[in-house]
Amino acid sequence: MFRLVKLGFLPPKFKKLKNKAPPCVSCLLGQAHRKPWRFKRTKDGGLSSLRGKDISKPAETIGCDQLISAQPGLVPQSKGLLTRARIWAATIYVDYVTGYVHVGLMQDQSGESTLQTKHDFEHLCATRGVTVKHYHADNGRFAERSFTDDVKKSLQRITFCGVGAHHQNGITKNTIKQLTLISRTLLVHAQGLWPEYITTMLWPYALKAAQDRINQLNIDLHGKTPDMKFSGVASTNLRMRDFHTWGCPCYILDSRLQTDPKGVPKWEPRARVGIYLGRSPSHAGNVALVLNPKTGLVLPQFHVVFDDDFTTVTHLRKGTVPSNWKTLVDNSREKNTDEFYNLTKTWFEPETDETAEEIIEPSIVVNKGAITNEGAIANKGATPTEDASVSQNVNIIEDDDPSIQDSEGETGGDDMIMPEMVNLESAGLRRSERVASQP
Repeated sequence: MFRLVKLGFLPPKFKKLKNKAPPCVSCLLGQAHRKPWRFKRTKDGGLSSLRGKDISKPAETIGCDQLISAQPGLVPQSKGLLTRARIWAATIYVDYVTGYVHVGLMQDQSGESTLQTKHDFEHLCATRGVTVKHYHADNGRFAERSFTDDVKKSLQRITFCGVGAHHQNGITKNTIKQLTLISRTLLVHAQGLWPEYITTMLWPYALKAAQDRINQLNIDLHGKTPDMKFSGVASTNLRMRDFHTWGCPCYILDSRLQTDPKGVPKWEPRARVGIYLGRSPSHAGNVALVLNPKTGLVLPQFHVVFDDDFTTVTHLRKGTVPSNWKTLVDNSREKNTDEFYNLTKTWFEPETDETAEEIIEPSIVVNKGAITNEGAIANKGATPTEDASVSQNVNIIEDDDPSIQDSEGETGGDDMIMPEMVNLESAGLRRSERVASQP
């Protein structure tokens, strides 16, 4: 942090925090680990022996390994009905020279998905004028015929760790540790302040936010970030005000006020509540990824007011106007983009049309119904206990309800009060799968 102050990225007032900053509770909860009782001190931590002395340019050696999660993650989706597919793993690529990190999300742990993350990473390198020459990995998926044949086809080289010698891929494993610690801390912090909305299903977004912070906010003594060194640029347009607290509440200007000169009816809310999930990977740095809590869709937004300190959460619960609203609007606002972008195609390869038809289930349409607090369907003249087998965790669209969002995830109605959060764990699942998953 003090290096950021010295280089001008942070205001000078942060210098006063030196040796006086209180411990962060979220960091203590998210990054706690055992203290080593013995270790061997080396001049550079042993990194020279792991990296090698013959590499000096970006992408000359790329370390790769996989992160597996037992908790399913929400698939990035910007339109349509929520899919039943989930993210279960990620392949991590680390440049040994610059420390640049790329996280490739995967819906399964197959060799085909692993190979697709390799192609996505190499495409990213090509856009920066960099060519991968050598991969270093564990055995596993990277030793399979499909992966090694693709390496040969690309005129590249690959080396592996010895059996039981995973320390030979220590740089990549340490990077996975840092990504896990950062993303876990982001989740713990947001869950502690906003438990109604933040769930562990959002871990893929936290992992990508951790990747963004490592690439953009780790600055060396020369004022260079890993992204700058990997891309070979001398400067960057990085602005600290483009980074916000992950998972914080944000308020998006109603789409009708963004595009329609007629605006909205005079007495309707002019904004809706969203969840900030990091910066968009395909827009300007001040375009944010915002989750719509009613649909589970994520869109790149620009007309946004960010509540980085979660000060409006208590007011959302009570349905009152925050006392610091004017300050938030003056200091935390951003503008918006009308451009539509499919986020799914940015983070991983989308499914084929045949697969999409199999995993996407139409939502249940209920005319003139209501949803009880427990999520049950209550039709006129019916008790909340009727059809209890399918009443829990069901996405319901009422065709005559004006507060339901359209295909772009926009809503109307009472969005300034805390809307009911869609159940991400069961979103997109078939009826039999929902019933089987209930305790």
